[in-house]
Amino acid sequence: MSPAAAIATRPTAVFPAPSESARTAGALLRTFFSIADRWALSAGEQATLLDTSRATVFRLRRRARRAGGGGPVTGLSTSLVERLAVVWEIFKGLRTFFANNRMYADQWIREPNSHPLFGGRSALDRLLSGRVIDLYLVRDHVAQMLGAASW
Repeated sequence: MSPAAAIATRPTAVFPAPSESARTAGALLRTFFSIADRWALSAGEQATLLDTSRATVFRLRRRARRAGGGGPVTGLSTSLVERLAVVWEIFKGLRTFFANNRMYADQWIREPNSHPLFGGRSALDRLLSGRVIDLYLVRDHVAQMLGAASW
């Protein structure tokens, strides 16, 4: 077998097309700002959740608005997209758990919580530590509330 034929028959990794990744990033970014509005997050709180500056938050919001409903957003770091996705998972889990009380689903994030993970403070206080692991811990707690071990 020639080297060219060997390369042609070798399995290849499947990665999303760049345009698909940009569409996903755009959707996550727009969703984040919708969640931030529902949770009444200040620009500073948004910046902490995303591990960025307030100025960057304002630029990202402007980019999300310009991209429109399904438009792509390029140039977001992997770390930022990861944080956007975890916040979305927390939001989605709360909306599912409190399906009969959507208003409380949005308020829960700020309510004092006696679970040992929170120590009487709110989930938002935990999220605002600035560490990505705390986003995952809150996400996993919400998953446990739903009766799932992990997502």
